[in-house]
Amino acid sequence: MSSVITVMSKKVSRGLELTNWFLVGSILVGLLILDLLVVPFSVWWEGIRGLLTPAAPPEGITATQLGGLAGFTALSSGLNWYVMCHYRDKGYGMGHRVGFISGIRGERTELLATGFIFPDDDKNSAMWRRWLRLLKIDMWGVFFGGAMLGMLLPTILMAHMVAVTGERLTDENIPTFVKF
Repeated sequence: MSSVITVMSKKVSRGLELTNWFLVGSILVGLLILDLLVVPFSVWWEGIRGLLTPAAPPEGITATQLGGLAGFTALSSGLNWYVMCHYRDKGYGMGHRVGFISGIRGERTELLATGFIFPDDDKNSAMWRRWLRLLKIDMWGVFFGGAMLGMLLPTILMAHMVAVTGERLTDENIPTFVKF
């Protein structure tokens, strides 16, 4: 379904953006509703406190696992910078001059292989500052805030389910522990 939405968009990047907002938003809203209905507020508080309290890694964590965490974090961060063409496709900065990839319904435009250098004047400086402000909102509000919610909501749900069932978690049953 999401591929149909993307292909039928005027701009492929806009179709992907809308599809992503819908999918990620529905997951976060669903988890939030489920957690609000099921998880007591004392578990919420413990989860929030756990996110904010610095601590040593749990016993049994190896250097390989810590390295994997650092590597995955760096990869995720790097991929976010890689997809910054999102702002180009939105037309911020000189992005509106380099073209875009159109879907089936979109108009054909030439997609430049390289960027476009803007003249150094007040109008373009103001556009640059606007782009930078939007970038900060996106990185701190959407990415960081979404990442924190994406970690907190499943964690407190799992913690509550462990407390309710009394079942012992193992490496084998964690992926399928919460069953309905």
